[in-house]
Amino acid sequence: MKWTVIKSPRFKAFSTFRARIFWSVIPIVLALFLLLGGISLWWQKGLAEEEFMKRGQAMAANLASSSELGVLAEDGRLLTSAMRGVVGDPDVAFVFIYREDGKILVKGGRQVSALTGRSAEENARRFVEFSSPILSEPVKTAEELLIGPLGQGPGQAQEGRQRSIGTVRIGLSLQSVESHVMALLKLWGGLTVAFLALCTVAIYAFSRRITRPIKQLTDQAETIAAGQRSVKVEIDSRDEIGRLANSFTKMVASLEENEVALKRKVVETRTLYDIGQEITAQVALEPTLRLIVEQARALLQAEVSLLALRQEGSDTFAMQASSGTITEGLARVRFRPGEGLGGRVVVTGMPIVVGDYLEEYRGSPFLGILEEAGLRSAVAVPLKARDVVIGVLYVHSRAPHQFREEDRQLLSALAVQAALAIEQARLYEAATQQAKRWEALYRLGALLSRSLEVEEVYPAFAEAVKALVPYDRIGVVVPDGEKLRMVLSVAEPPVSSHHGAVWPQVKATAVGWVLAHKTHRLVRDLATEATYSDETFIAREGVRATVQFPLVAAGEAVGVLLLDSRTPGAYTERDLELLDPLAQQLALALQNAWLYAQIKDHAEELEQRVEERTQALQAANIQLEAASRHKSQFLANMSHELRTPMNAILGYTELILDKIYGEVPETIRDVLGRVDKSGRHLLGLINDVLDISKIEAGELNLSLNDYSMKEVVHTVVTAVESLAAEKQLALKVAVPPDLSRGRGDERRIAQVLLNLVGNAIKFTEVGEVRIQAQASDGAFLVSVSDTGSGIALGDQQKIFEEFQQVDNSTTKTKGGTGLGLAIAKRIIEMHGGRIWVESTPGQGSTFWFTLPVRVDRQAERT
Repeated sequence: MKWTVIKSPRFKAFSTFRARIFWSVIPIVLALFLLLGGISLWWQKGLAEEEFMKRGQAMAANLASSSELGVLAEDGRLLTSAMRGVVGDPDVAFVFIYREDGKILVKGGRQVSALTGRSAEENARRFVEFSSPILSEPVKTAEELLIGPLGQGPGQAQEGRQRSIGTVRIGLSLQSVESHVMALLKLWGGLTVAFLALCTVAIYAFSRRITRPIKQLTDQAETIAAGQRSVKVEIDSRDEIGRLANSFTKMVASLEENEVALKRKVVETRTLYDIGQEITAQVALEPTLRLIVEQARALLQAEVSLLALRQEGSDTFAMQASSGTITEGLARVRFRPGEGLGGRVVVTGMPIVVGDYLEEYRGSPFLGILEEAGLRSAVAVPLKARDVVIGVLYVHSRAPHQFREEDRQLLSALAVQAALAIEQARLYEAATQQAKRWEALYRLGALLSRSLEVEEVYPAFAEAVKALVPYDRIGVVVPDGEKLRMVLSVAEPPVSSHHGAVWPQVKATAVGWVLAHKTHRLVRDLATEATYSDETFIAREGVRATVQFPLVAAGEAVGVLLLDSRTPGAYTERDLELLDPLAQQLALALQNAWLYAQIKDHAEELEQRVEERTQALQAANIQLEAASRHKSQFLANMSHELRTPMNAILGYTELILDKIYGEVPETIRDVLGRVDKSGRHLLGLINDVLDISKIEAGELNLSLNDYSMKEVVHTVVTAVESLAAEKQLALKVAVPPDLSRGRGDERRIAQVLLNLVGNAIKFTEVGEVRIQAQASDGAFLVSVSDTGSGIALGDQQKIFEEFQQVDNSTTKTKGGTGLGLAIAKRIIEMHGGRIWVESTPGQGSTFWFTLPVRVDRQAERT
């Protein structure tokens, strides 16, 4: 049964090429735009939420850090001042600061009153809560500092642990994030509608224009596909489709012609690829050259193939490899640029095809050699490396006019791969030679580092030289007073060894000339070039080539290295380059052996003196260590013994003032307040002594974390503003709002700044105290200025030393241990910074310190 498919006219419009273009592109454009919009919205929302979370965590952590002093003192005003900047943020819904036992110390924010009952659940949907612990380092008892916490064995860390003294809760509103996302959604919706409308119009016009000539081209192409290749495609369009029609017509015309050429090219390309793979697989030079000429002869099906390479250090080219039957004269051919066929290839850098030598190269100097070999036609191509001709590859035939243009192209393609293979083989041989050289140097260096006895070095030196430069005899001659001594002579028969021979030092010998001029002497053939008597002597032994190399150390010739060979021309300038580092090593060994002998004579006397001096120094060191240990132990013990009862006094005083034991009369409260103030001052002095003892013992370490210098300044200002107010001093702060964050020990930096500001307030009676901070060139620059009495120039360095104070009546009445600035100086230096003072007596003082913005590790004490 035959089925007939009837197409509905209603769907005919959708089966055309134009309709397919239109309805294929529209969904893609729409989907792509929607996808990009969705991804962008999702990404923007994620960024907004991530920034929101980071902001909340940072605000909670910063408020917890700045609230440490307020929570410890349970000072509501200090805590309210600390969270004033946080509550002022429009996104902050509420702020709570709790004590360790959960008691709310302070609270604030727009929605604090709404956080009760049913409204708390509704408000929780509109903001996110962040919390951060308020940490403080607990005070340790003397027993804990001396023997460590209970339950820890010897050697365990005795550092104090931080504890939580409270909690900060901050609620941030999500309204800003939701508003941002909704605005983006509306924007992308409008853009999508507008873009889709424009794309619809553009795609419709484009599809209508492009399909008209394509339909015409399709109809005529179907005719050509049916076998009528003589059909000409005519399209009036001048655009790419018109050019495509013209190209299609030309393609049909040349299709049959190119099919044959294409098949031949495929075979040739496959053959060249196989040959290239086989050639590049070689690593040694001689097998590589042999394989190149064999493959070249087989590729062109010729009788002879030759390869000539440039000789090192000259412009002469010599035959290095051949394939096929050649004469001896052809194998010994050498030429320069411009001479013969190979010379022309070198000069032009281009391949040359010779139809008949007898007709085209009648003036060639090698015509007789070619006639003797019976060669008539040839192809010669250059071998290039880095655009320099390094050789010539020939293919010869005994028949004239044997090679065509296609043969020249094939051989040129093979020459490219051959040149790469030759360079690779040369690099391999150079690397192998260099490896042998370094191995010999390493072995010799290792031996020199183990022994100063030169007799132990000679065998290893002879072996190292043998690995680099072949020889039939090696010798080392050194001056010995008015004589010369052969301290090393190793020979292979029939050449004799002259080890231990001694003869007078005469300048009219080759060895004497080398010692006098401190330069090498190279003789390639003693049969014709022997000049000195010692060279004539070794020539009678059968030596044909020799090298005499000076051994120079510290500008003095300490010996001569001799290499002899029975082969003429055995040594070249390249061999001298290889010998140079070995000769330097041997020269140093000879000099070191001489110095070692001199040093050995004085060793016993020096050893006795060193031993006596060492014993005296050891006794002095023992006394110094004992004194330092007793001092540090005394300071630590006294600090701990004083701080423990002082903490108890302050604790009980605080309990009484807090009315834990009942009401206290006002007169007693006033006394207890003075007791508390004096006790805290004394505790600060004790802590200074403890810090300085840690510094001297090297146990004061920094706790490096990210911090805000701006917040450090404001924390210190909050802590001392009551002291300035008591003395009616103006406390001014100048900190840029965009001051970058830093990395360091925030608590120790605050300790330094608190010490400087406290000293400024203490020693200033009238005027102001100014704090400034800025960042420049990767460092913070902080200054504390006052209008006090000033510091004399002679005391400005002394005040940074331990237990030192300015010796005047004002300082004596203010008291102190003289440790604050010494501790501050050490803390700044541990951060890699510097602290100094600028002051004029009667005009006030300015203390400066610099800190790197980013401190990655604690600086060592110098």
